Formats: sequence, structure tokens, C-alpha cells
Amino acid sequence: MAELIQETKDYMQALGYSKKDIQWIGGRDFTIPIDCFWEAKPQVYDAGYGSQEVAMDLTIVFKDGSWLERQEYDGSEWWAYKRCPSMPLRIESVKKFTATYDSTLARINGIK
Repeated sequence: MAELIQETKDYMQALGYSKKDIQWIGGRDFTIPIDCFWEAKPQVYDAGYGSQEVAMDLTIVFKDGSWLERQEYDGSEWWAYKRCPSMPLRIESVKKFTATYDSTLARINGIK
């Protein structure tokens, strides 16, 4: 069993974030006041296999543009840290975008 609010605080702390770093919290359809999340009663859930219990669209967005979003596999669920990738300065024209297994654009197109 896991407790969502404490799990979130611990994960954020491990990443070097605190409540003051949050821009907004919400889901696909609306935001919620930040304190509404932090002051909620304990939210105990089974993070193991089964079915997803935490709202799948729950998102915490930080002021630096990175965010936490929920991930799930076979009912096992967790926070995933995401940030917008930096745009590479190098430009290459390519013709292929697909491969049979685990490839990058460079590998698919023979670019080093």
C-alpha cells in the first residue's frame, strides 16, 4: 500500500522540488488549488498490480516547465518525471521514421 500525498512529497524532494516550485496541479479538464492537494486527507492506494487507483490524468506542473504525471502498467502505478527536451542545434533531412525495434532517427537513417 502507498499513501499518495507522502509519496508525492518524497518523490518531489528526491528530485529537488518543493511545494513552492509548483505552478499548478490538476487533470485534463481542470486545475485544483495547490493546497487542496497538499492538505487532503491521506490517500492510501495499492500501487501494485491490479487496477489503477489514482486518477490517470493527475499532473503536477513545476514553474520550470517540467512536470509529474501518473504512469501505469498492469495496474502498477507511479509518478513519472517529465521535462520538455532541449532542441538539438544540428539539422538533418531524413526520409525514414520507422524501424523494427528500438531505434533512433539517426540509426534508422544511417546518420552518425
